[in-house]
Amino acid sequence: MKGSGIDHVNIRIPEDGVDDALNFYGEVLGLEPMKLEEFRNNERTSFFFRISEDAVINIRLEENFEEPSDKNFDHFCINLDEKIDKVKEILEENGVEILREGTPLGAEGRGPGVYIRDPFGYKIELKAGK
Repeated sequence: MKGSGIDHVNIRIPEDGVDDALNFYGEVLGLEPMKLEEFRNNERTSFFFRISEDAVINIRLEENFEEPSDKNFDHFCINLDEKIDKVKEILEENGVEILREGTPLGAEGRGPGVYIRDPFGYKIELKAGK
């Protein structure tokens, strides 16, 4: 058996966090929400944000949500087409704190990146285009 990529990441958010998710993942990061209408109509238990043609972030509500800790979750990485300076500018304009930055190693080698937290406490690496 051989893997060919990551299809999705599934995260849980508080029941009252839908608007925060739409703002952060949709507006700040520019990811397209999907299946939102079906979710709002109770036809689905989750909705998605499209990262790329073949990868999404699946969002599920959790009644007793507990913020992730560094003990049980480290981070996931999103590759971006933007240059690092533009990524940092967008984050700053939206009041998103950069936890650290550097040139982390990933599946496609090293590249400029920043680490942030979403409104629910998930640490995310944003790896910018070279």
